[in-house]
Amino acid sequence: MRLLLALALAAAGLVPAAAGAQKPLHKDLPVNDPRQCPYCEGDPARMAAAGVVSHGGFEFAKGTTKSVDEDLAGFEVFWIETRHHEIGLELAPYKISAKEREDLDAELAELRTVLPAIPEKLRSIDPWLRAHLYAARMERLYAWTLETLGKTEEAFPAEASDTFDPAKGYFGLGPHLGMKDKYEVLVLTSKANCNRWLRETFGILTQNAQRWHVTDRGTLMVITHLDQGSLRVDEALHGHLVFNQVQNFLNGYKHFSYEKPIWLLQGIAHWAERQVSTKYNTFDGGEGAAAETTRKENWEPPTRKLVAADESASLGALIRMKSHGELDLDRHFTTWSMVDYLQREHPGAIGKMLDSVSGLLTPEFMPDGGRVEEATRDAFREHLGMTTVAFEQRWKAWVLETYSTK
Repeated sequence: MRLLLALALAAAGLVPAAAGAQKPLHKDLPVNDPRQCPYCEGDPARMAAAGVVSHGGFEFAKGTTKSVDEDLAGFEVFWIETRHHEIGLELAPYKISAKEREDLDAELAELRTVLPAIPEKLRSIDPWLRAHLYAARMERLYAWTLETLGKTEEAFPAEASDTFDPAKGYFGLGPHLGMKDKYEVLVLTSKANCNRWLRETFGILTQNAQRWHVTDRGTLMVITHLDQGSLRVDEALHGHLVFNQVQNFLNGYKHFSYEKPIWLLQGIAHWAERQVSTKYNTFDGGEGAAAETTRKENWEPPTRKLVAADESASLGALIRMKSHGELDLDRHFTTWSMVDYLQREHPGAIGKMLDSVSGLLTPEFMPDGGRVEEATRDAFREHLGMTTVAFEQRWKAWVLETYSTK
C-alpha cells in the first residue's frame, strides 16, 4: 500500500517532502508526533519554557490538525502552537548556506536559550527545528505589530465573545488583536498539493499564496507553497510570511469586519518584509491575475525616478483603491516609500492612523467599512497635522532629497 501511494503521488506530481531524512526518536510513532521532537520531546514543561503550547491536536482551518494530516496523507506536516499562532509546516531539512549562516546562527543562539537541546554547530535545520524557528519568528512579528500599534495585550478582550461593552470602547471580539482565534499559517512544499488542499477545503482556485478568513472560527490564515518565487530559500520564505502575516494582523486589528486601506497595509507589508531581506520581495495582485513584480533589490532609485517625473500615483488615488488588482509596480514602490517616510520621519504615526481606520462602527454598533476613506483622510489631519495633498507634497520632497539615484 505504501508503494502504491508513493507511485500514485508521483504520478500526480505530488512528491512528499523528505521529512524522513531525520531519524525519528520513536519508530512506533508518526513522524510528526509531538514526542518525536528532539528539542522538547512534547514535554509540557519544556514546551512552555520555549513559548510553545503544543505540537498538534488543535483546531485548524475548517477542521483540526488530525483532519489536515488525513487530507494530506503521505505528506508530513510539523505542527506547532504558540500564544498567538497555530502553524503547520511541510518542510524538508534545510542546508544553511554561507550567506545565511551569520543571521541564522544568531536566531538559533537566541532559540537555544529556551531550547538548550539545539546543537551548537549545525549544517542544516531539520523540520522540527524549522517549526520552532518559524514559531519564534511569527511571535516576534506579533510583538512588533503590537509595538507599532502602540498597544498591549490588555487592550483586547480577554476571551472570545460576540458582544462588547461600549463604555470600554471597541477592540474587537477576541484576545488576538481583536480576533477570536489564533492566527494560522500553513506552508506546503508543492503547488499542486497546496492548490488541491485549498480547492477541497475552501473551494479556492489559486496558484499562489492565499490569505483567508475562516469566519466561523474567527481566525485569519496564510496558506502558501514553495513552488513560487524563491521560497525554497529560507530567507525568502521568512520574508514572504512576514509580508502576508503582517497584513492579516493589521486587518485583524479590532476584528476583521471590513478591508483596511489597501495602500497602507501593502506599504507596511513591503516595509516589514524588506527588514528581513531586500533581495526577495512579495507582490499582491488581482485575483486570478499575475502581480507585477521586480527583482530589483534597491527600490530607492525607481521610486525617486517616479517622483522626479511626477508619475507616482497620487495619495488620493491610492486611498480610493478597492482591490489588489489596482496595484501595479509603480504603486508597490509608492506605497512602500510612503510607509518608509512615515516610519523614518513620523515615528508612531502609522499606529495612530491604523487605530483611526480600525473598528469603525455605526451608531447601532455595526461594522462601518464605508467610512474608511473618510477616516483615512481625517487621520492625516489629526495625527500628522496636514491634508493628504500636503502629505504627498512633503513625501515627494523627502524622496528627492533622501533617496539615491543609483
